[in-house]
Amino acid sequence: MNIKPMLMRFLLANFDTRHDLLLKRKLILVTSLQTMVLIIFSFFAVFNFTVTLDFVVGSFDAIGVVLTIIAIYLLRIKRRIDLSIYMVVVILFIFLNALAAANQNVSYGIIWTFFYPIFVILLLGHKRGLLPIVLFYMVLLTQAFIGIGTWQNGVWDMASFVRLTFASVVVTYSAYFNEWSLDQSYSELQRVRQRESDAAKEYSDDMLKMLENKKQLLVDVSHELRTPLSVIKVYLEAMEDGINNEAESYPVLQRKVNQIDRLIQDIYLISKSDINQLNIEKKPIYISELLAELELSFQTLAQNKNLTLDFQNSLDDNCIIFGDWERLIQVYSNLLQNSLSYTDSGGLIRLKTISMNDGIQISIADSSPGVSVSEQQQLFERLYRQESSRNRATGGSGLGLAICKALIEIHGGNISIASSSLGGLELSTWLPLNEKKT
Repeated sequence: MNIKPMLMRFLLANFDTRHDLLLKRKLILVTSLQTMVLIIFSFFAVFNFTVTLDFVVGSFDAIGVVLTIIAIYLLRIKRRIDLSIYMVVVILFIFLNALAAANQNVSYGIIWTFFYPIFVILLLGHKRGLLPIVLFYMVLLTQAFIGIGTWQNGVWDMASFVRLTFASVVVTYSAYFNEWSLDQSYSELQRVRQRESDAAKEYSDDMLKMLENKKQLLVDVSHELRTPLSVIKVYLEAMEDGINNEAESYPVLQRKVNQIDRLIQDIYLISKSDINQLNIEKKPIYISELLAELELSFQTLAQNKNLTLDFQNSLDDNCIIFGDWERLIQVYSNLLQNSLSYTDSGGLIRLKTISMNDGIQISIADSSPGVSVSEQQQLFERLYRQESSRNRATGGSGLGLAICKALIEIHGGNISIASSSLGGLELSTWLPLNEKKT
């Protein structure tokens, strides 16, 4: 027979204490005290009724037995822990004070009273336990003061009373401070556990979201590949049947193959970002040179689409950031290309740079059409389809803004989207600034 599990079940009164150490300690203490008090009261009740024939004291002992049984019933049957604990506190209050009064001429009558603050603070805690302790010592010290000259065979004097008072304060303070320290430690442990639980839940949620995104990505990619592959299949079958000639079919096939290749490259890039393997090579970059490259690349394209491209640079020509030239060109080329693709003919695209918060802000704003506020943040989602004039008719992969976001963030910056004062969209990026070349 395994005694230990049976003993623990008895001490814990069949409560589940696996996640509450304080409750476990409290239950062990209260069941131990109940058992001890029940045995003591029962013994003295029998002793006083049968041996000393002191029926008055024996009656008080019998009352103590009844009260203790009620406390045990409240704990084990009614599951009323606090009420049962308060009854134990009251029983100890009466018992220990009575013990001191009944044993005035022997030292153990006083010594046992020092256990009361320890038991009470352990049972009720350092806050709720102070009041019964103060009341207990008010009664005890009143008895001790009245007993000057009579207790302990007449040697109980004022010095003895002062020593008892001082010892009572020290014991109470020690018990209080010990429980307060334990309570602080337990509270901190609970906070740590809560933080760990929150972190685990957040990690789990992130993993579930990532898995869901991966599933959605597979669905979206298959959808994106279906169209160009269907076109390629139709043209190849037409060429095979001699319906289309090769000279007309090759340019179409080439465009569709390029579209598939861009999609694969974009998926590869965003996948590397997901597993934190998207590396960049940071070097000093003059902002003026970066803007000059972009303007040279896109000014003619804008003119061909009957759009006005306006560059407004308020930064000094020697303004430097540290970043990957190719990646930053990729970001701003993508943003400008989106504006060129989606802005109505005759519209305006404005690229503006300003200094902001120890960094630089580069914003690209365009004229109509715009996007509703509710849909703007969704544009950063991978392969998001927006049913409006800003659709994917140009054959983009739908990953462009997600890639831009990943590349800006790996540079230590951020990207945001809002409605443009020109009537379309405004995408703003912020990058940390290095004032001088090192």
